[in-house]
Amino acid sequence: MTPARLRLAVLVLALLAVLLGWQMHRDRLVQACIENGGLWHGARSECIRPMLQRDYGGLDDATPGGGRRPYAGRAARALACGA
Repeated sequence: MTPARLRLAVLVLALLAVLLGWQMHRDRLVQACIENGGLWHGARSECIRPMLQRDYGGLDDATPGGGRRPYAGRAARALACGA
């Protein structure tokens, strides 16, 4: 094996070791996030803490008592978009 090929082989092995190490580190981060009740957002590589959130959309004045329409809010928008 020529010295250039040997250097290339060592470089490729080093890159694989770095990638495997990063994957193991990321798996530990994901597992710790999930165990602590968070949600892992893969695109941003961060742990998100879910918050209670109210959806005030969908209040209807035409409904007696100003009540809530069925399927109002996010669910209705998802159904309307065909999602």
